[in-house]
Amino acid sequence: MDRYSQGVARFPWIPIVIVLCLVTVFSGIGWKTNPFPDFSNPTKGFEPRGSQIGSHSIALKHLYNEVSHRKLSYYPHNKTRPSGTESSGERRKRNIYDLNPDRCQQEMIMESYIEIVFEPTHPGVSLFSAQAIKEMCRMSHDLAETFPGIRTTCPSFSIGYYVHLMQNTSSCEAITSQDVDQALTTLQSCAKYYHNGTLANNCYTSGQHAQPPTECCTHEAVYSILEYLTDYRFLGKDDPTNVLLRYAMVIPRISQGNDVSTKLYHERFENQDLSSDSVRVTGLEFGLRFSLFQDYLVHDMMFFILALGLILLVLIVYLRSVVLTLATVLNVGFSFSVTYFFYHNVFHIKYFPFINWLAGLLLIAIGADDVFVFCDIWHEVKVRDPNITMVNRLRLTMQHAGVTLFVTSLTTAAAFFSNTVSYITAVKVFGIFSGMAILFNFFFMIFWIPPVVVLLEKIWMFISTRSSLCEKFKCTFDIEKKLNSISRKIFATYLPTVVTKAWFIWIGVLLAAGIGGIIVVLVSPKLNLPTSQDFKVFAPSHPFARFHAVHIEQFAFLREERLNSGKIFMTNVWGVDGSDNGNHLNPEDKGTIEYDPTFDLTDPASQQWMLQHCESLQKQSFVSDFTKGQTCALSLFKQLVEGNCSTSFLQPCCGLHFPVNSSMFTLCTGKAAELLSRLHSRSGRSLDTFANSAPLGTPLFDAKGRLKVFTLTWMSNQASSESFHDNNAFYQPVSAFMSQQLASAPSGVANGWTGTRGTLFFYDLQLSLSTGTYYSIAVSIGVAFVVMLCTSLNIVITIYAIITITLSIFVTVGCLVFMGWELGIVESITISLAVGLSIDFSIHYGMAYRVAAEDKRKDKVVYSFTTIGSAVFMAALTTFLAGAAMMPSKVLAYTQLGVFLMLVMAISWLYATFFFQSLCSIIGPTSGFGQITLKTCKRTPLETTQNADSSEVTMHLLDDQNVAVSHATDSDDELIDNDGGDIGPLQDFNPIMEIRDDVTDDEALLLA
Repeated sequence: MDRYSQGVARFPWIPIVIVLCLVTVFSGIGWKTNPFPDFSNPTKGFEPRGSQIGSHSIALKHLYNEVSHRKLSYYPHNKTRPSGTESSGERRKRNIYDLNPDRCQQEMIMESYIEIVFEPTHPGVSLFSAQAIKEMCRMSHDLAETFPGIRTTCPSFSIGYYVHLMQNTSSCEAITSQDVDQALTTLQSCAKYYHNGTLANNCYTSGQHAQPPTECCTHEAVYSILEYLTDYRFLGKDDPTNVLLRYAMVIPRISQGNDVSTKLYHERFENQDLSSDSVRVTGLEFGLRFSLFQDYLVHDMMFFILALGLILLVLIVYLRSVVLTLATVLNVGFSFSVTYFFYHNVFHIKYFPFINWLAGLLLIAIGADDVFVFCDIWHEVKVRDPNITMVNRLRLTMQHAGVTLFVTSLTTAAAFFSNTVSYITAVKVFGIFSGMAILFNFFFMIFWIPPVVVLLEKIWMFISTRSSLCEKFKCTFDIEKKLNSISRKIFATYLPTVVTKAWFIWIGVLLAAGIGGIIVVLVSPKLNLPTSQDFKVFAPSHPFARFHAVHIEQFAFLREERLNSGKIFMTNVWGVDGSDNGNHLNPEDKGTIEYDPTFDLTDPASQQWMLQHCESLQKQSFVSDFTKGQTCALSLFKQLVEGNCSTSFLQPCCGLHFPVNSSMFTLCTGKAAELLSRLHSRSGRSLDTFANSAPLGTPLFDAKGRLKVFTLTWMSNQASSESFHDNNAFYQPVSAFMSQQLASAPSGVANGWTGTRGTLFFYDLQLSLSTGTYYSIAVSIGVAFVVMLCTSLNIVITIYAIITITLSIFVTVGCLVFMGWELGIVESITISLAVGLSIDFSIHYGMAYRVAAEDKRKDKVVYSFTTIGSAVFMAALTTFLAGAAMMPSKVLAYTQLGVFLMLVMAISWLYATFFFQSLCSIIGPTSGFGQITLKTCKRTPLETTQNADSSEVTMHLLDDQNVAVSHATDSDDELIDNDGGDIGPLQDFNPIMEIRDDVTDDEALLLA
C-alpha cells in the first residue's frame, strides 16, 4: 500500500492511462465479438437445471427423441410402426368451432384473435345495458375495425353483435333497451342448458339431456355470449339469477402476434385514453407480450439514465466536482463493460438474460456509495492535518477506506455469488455476472478513483496558488462552509443525541418490528410461492398484465383451458442415466442421452424384482384406477414363458419357469416384444398415451435388437395443478416409494428413476425458489459474518451487525409480503441481494466504532456518526433515488427492483443508524472486550526491546510516519477543528494512534 500510495501521489496519470487502455481493449473485444443479447424470449433460462425433477425431465425428453428418430424401437430387428396409426403428437387438434351458415359467422371465433376486456367506468354498474353495449361496439369499431390493413368487413364478436342478430336489428348501434331486455330473458332461459353441457357449439348435444329450445341455438348467440363474451359469474352455474356483468370481452377478427396487431396496438391502444362515459378497456391480449417486452426492456433503459442523472446531481452537490462525478460514471461503465468481457470471453457463458441488466442499476448506486466513503475520508484526513503530505494522505485514506470498501464489496459480491447455488439458470448466471461486476467496481475504486482524486487535488493546489483564481471561487468556499456547518450539526450533535438519549425507544420499536417481520415472513401470511406459471413481464397496471393476472380467470373458455389439464403421467425408467449432462449455464444446451451400462434385465433376479416392482406400484394410493387395472408387461412375459407350447411361434419360449436365465430371456424377449408391439400398434399409443389393452411396461430396443431401455409409464390420480401444496403432497410419496424400491433392487436395475415430461416443471420451479432463495440468504449472512469478523476483529460488533441486518431483512421482506409479492424468479433475485445491500451501513458504523480512540461507548458512537454518518446517509439517499427513478417503468422487473431498493435502503439505514448504534451506545465493546488478538504479526525494527512500553512504540511510529498524535477528548467543541470543518473520518482513527491499554502492540503495528 505504501508503494502504491507513493506511486499514485507522484504520477497519478500513469494508473489512469493504464486503466483507460485496459478498459478500451476489454470492452472493445467484449462488445465486438459477442452479439447484442436477445431478449425476445424472456422466460428462456427460467427452468431448473440439475434438480432431480429437472434432470429426469430432460433425460426423458432425450429418450422420447431417440424413439421419435427411430434410434430406439418398441421391438427388435428395426421393424417400423404399421401404417394407419398415428401418435398423439401427430393427430391434428380438432377445432371446437364449426362453420355457421351466417355470412360473417363463417369466420369462426378463434382464440388466436386479439381480445379486449371492458369493465364499467363506475363500479357496481352492469355492462349488460343498451348504453354500455353500444359504447363497446363503438369503441371496438373506432379502435380496431377501421384500422388500415384489416381484411374482413365483419364486425367484432361482441355482446352487441349477437344481440343485433338475436333481435334482427340493422346493427349493434341500432339496438334499444327493449332489445337488450329481450336478449337477457333469452339468456336466462337458456343458461341451464349451457351449464349442463347440452348447449354447446352448433347446439351439439351428448344425448344425456333434452335438446335445447330453438331460440337457444339461433346464431349460436347464447353459447357464444356465455362462453366467450361475459364473465363466468354472469348467469353463473352457482347463481343463475346474477345479472351483474362485471367484465365483457370483445374479440375483433384480427389475429394475434402479427405485424397488423403490433401496429394496431402501438397506434390505437398504447398510451391512449381507452374509456367512455360507461365503459373502459381494462385488459388486452394481442399475443405481443414477449415481443414488446424486448422493446420495453431497451426503451425503459431511459429510467437507468434518469437514476444516473439523479445520482449525478447528488454527487455534484456533495462532492462539488464535476470531473470527479464523471469519473464515478466512468467507473460504473468500466465495471459493466469489463465484466461483460470476462463473462463472455473468459468464462464462455453465452446466455445473457434480461435480468443481468439490473446489475447496471446496482452498480450505479453502489459506485456512488463507494465514492462518498472514499472522498469523505480523503477530505477529513486533510482537515485533521492541513500540512500532511500527499503520500501520507493517500496512504491513510486507503488504509481506512480500502478496508471498508473491501468489506462492503466482498459481502455484496458474496450475496450475488450465493445465487449460484440456485438450480435456475437465469438466477445462477445473474449471480455470476453481478458478483463479478461488484468486484470489478471495487478494483476500479482502488485503481481509478484515487489517481483521479490525486490528479484533481494537484490541479486544485496549482489553482489555489493563483490568488486571482481563488478569488473567483470565494462564493463556492462560503457555500461549502455552510454545508459543512449544517452537516456537522446533524451528524455530530443532533443525530448522536437522538440515538444515545432515546436508545430504549429505538431498540424496543425496531426489535418489535423485526420480530413482527419474522412472524410475517415465516409463519403467517408468509412469502408465498407463485400461484401461476404465467410469467409476469409488465407492471400490474399494464393492460397485458391485467389480462393475464385477473381476466384470464373471469371467462369460461379461458378457465376451462387452465382447469381441464388432465392427470399427471409419470414414467419409471431403467437403462438411461437420469442426470443432466448439458451446460447448466446455457438453457439451449441440454446435453445428450447417456445409456446406463449397468442396466441388465436379463438377470433372473432383475426380472423377478421388476415384476414385483410393477405389482407393488399398482397398489400405491397415488396410482390411478386405470393403471391398477393394467397388466404388467413382465406378468405377460411370465405367462408366455410358463404357458403351453401351443404354436411353433412360441417355441422354445414356453413351458419354462419364470424367471428364465439370461440367454433364454434374450431369446424370448423378442417374441414377447413382438406381441407387445402388436398391442401398441392396435392402440396407436406412444410412451405416454394408453389404450385399455396396453400392458404396463415398455421395452425399447436399439438397432441391433438389444434390450436397451425399459419403462413403466403410469397414470396418477393427481390432476395437473399449479398448487405447490398439491404437487408436493403427490411427488414426495412417489419419490420416497421409488427410493425405497431401488434400495433393494439388484445391480442390473438399481439405477432406475422416475420422471415426467414437463408436467411438474412449475412445481420444480417453485421447489427451487423455496429452497434456493433462503439458502442463498443464509450463505450471504454466513459470508458477511466471516468477512466482518476478519476485518473488525471484534466478535461483539460482528454479532451486533448480523443481528441488525437480519432484522432489517425480515422487515423488508415482510413489507413485500404485505405488498402482495410472491416468490418468483425476479423476486428471489432481489430478495437475495438484501444481505449485501443491508450490511454496508452497519459495517461502516462498526468499523468506525471499532477504531475510535475514545474510551466511553457514547463517545465512540458520536465518533462513528461524525466520521462516517454523512457518507452513509448519502449512500442510502442515492440508492433510494435510483430505485425511485425506476418506478415509471413498464417492465415489472425494473419496478420491482426499484421498490426493493427503496425499501431496503430506508429500512437498513434506519436499523443501522438507530438500532445498531443504540446497541453500541449501551452495550458496545470497550477496553478490548470481544477483541481478537493477532499473534502472527511480526515485530518491526522500530521496537528496541520486547518490553518497550506503549508510549515508546507510539513515539517510534510517530517519528517514522511524521504525523502528530491526536488525543481524544470528551468535549464536543474539541471534536471540531479550528477552521470550523467537519470531523474527519480519521479524527482519532489514526494508525499512528495513541496506544491504550485495550490495544496490543501487535495491533498497533498492524494498524500502522
